[in-house]
Amino acid sequence: MTGASGGLGASVLSVGVAVRAAAAGVRVAAVDLDPFGGGLDVTFGAEQTVGLRWSDLSGLDGAADGSALWDALPETEGARVLSHSREVVHQPVAFDRVGPVVAALRAACDLVVVDLPLRGDGAQEIVAVADTVVVLAGARLRQVAALTVVAPWLRAAVCTGGDLVVCLRSVRDDDDVRGVVTTQLGLPVLGVLADDRGLDGDLVHGIPPGTRRGAVTSLADLVVARAMLDRRREQEGAA
Repeated sequence: MTGASGGLGASVLSVGVAVRAAAAGVRVAAVDLDPFGGGLDVTFGAEQTVGLRWSDLSGLDGAADGSALWDALPETEGARVLSHSREVVHQPVAFDRVGPVVAALRAACDLVVVDLPLRGDGAQEIVAVADTVVVLAGARLRQVAALTVVAPWLRAAVCTGGDLVVCLRSVRDDDDVRGVVTTQLGLPVLGVLADDRGLDGDLVHGIPPGTRRGAVTSLADLVVARAMLDRRREQEGAA
């Protein structure tokens, strides 16, 4: 999960997808790859929950044990989260640690949701191993322009057989913007993330996105269905 530009709510949608997947009985972990984002555990309402953070993995060398990682991660609403903490000054996590951790969790889970800043180290490598890459794009002129820059890079980075889809952040489903994305960029639009009036209050009270009906939940359900379909296709192809 990534945003074509900043401030669109990709982290919120990432948490919503993880929460909705867990509600559907999917074994799911969310991985935070933005060391300067304040911590994805905050969006989960789990910043006080005891468990492993990226800073605890600074000494990791080589392969990681996915089952052990899963058991050590903070849990909320049935989902696990690997986040950055706020107690130390962070440096971007080196890909030689990110890669093994994501691979280990991917082997141990049904679904791994990665909250991915495109400017982070290792972004291309993570995109290359993803079954589904979801780009949240704004509907304003400059935001659509940002998508036209990001989309070719993502298309080149997505693995053979990988799925690249767009979700639009807009107050309504705009046919003109959808047409630009589908016709000119050749990307499918999975759905629209509209404003959710109750979201800010939920976050203040530690209620994670995806736990009640609303715009985030509706779109997250579509993303989960698409991602799990792609994962099943990958597993069938490998069989």
